[in-house]
Amino acid sequence: MPCRGVGLVSGTDTEEITLFGWTAGAGLEKAVFGRVAFGAEARYTRYPDESWVVPFSDVAISVPTVVAANGLSLRLRLLLFF
Repeated sequence: MPCRGVGLVSGTDTEEITLFGWTAGAGLEKAVFGRVAFGAEARYTRYPDESWVVPFSDVAISVPTVVAANGLSLRLRLLLFF
């Protein structure tokens, strides 16, 4: 049965966590005109999932939280050599 007329308001909480992860990548670079080159690099970064429960004891609610941080990036470069 849904809660009605309870009068809950929004709230916030902060949690400081330290994440340790890993990054793997590969890239290449190719000269195209004398002093001009193009480069590309792909990287994948992965952090372990972290989870915790935030208790809001004044309103008898607990909020489970999960942080999943990972990503793939691609970097393209135009290089000019002097």
